[in-house]
Amino acid sequence: MQRTYKKQTVADFRQRVKRVDPAFAVIGEAAYARPNVRYRPLVSLITGAGWLYLVGLLLTDPGRIPISLQLGSLPEQLHMLVMALPTALIFTTVLILPVHLARALLRFNPRHKNARMILLGAIVGGTLAYLPDDSVMAGLDYLHGPGKDGLLIAQSKALNGLSWLISALTS
Repeated sequence: MQRTYKKQTVADFRQRVKRVDPAFAVIGEAAYARPNVRYRPLVSLITGAGWLYLVGLLLTDPGRIPISLQLGSLPEQLHMLVMALPTALIFTTVLILPVHLARALLRFNPRHKNARMILLGAIVGGTLAYLPDDSVMAGLDYLHGPGKDGLLIAQSKALNGLSWLISALTS
């Protein structure tokens, strides 16, 4: 009894690989690659909170920056550049925040945990940015000792009622 050997083509090989290991047939070696994204919950949370807090401050009182620029020592040529940076930040936020939302909600993949923490931080930062002044003062009443004194001294040294944070960022 003689055996006939058929030369295997590329299509035959792919069909056999698909039968033996379907994941490898679809993606290739990436099917077994470990994700190289590190999960950093605290860094992602702080990044999201700071990012949306800054955007919230820019949106709640957009007149702070021109007043601070007039009081500062920055040359007039750079004022337009400084005014363009918050606009670019807000525009980037409008584009990037839905991307993180889609990554966190639509794909339940462990590689997207950082996007979930950025969204959680963004919620915290947005809440802090839109917090009424009465609530902030009530929160300061709960502080005791040097923490409360330091915050009140920093607030009293602000220039002409400007927030000390915004004046430090723009000068």
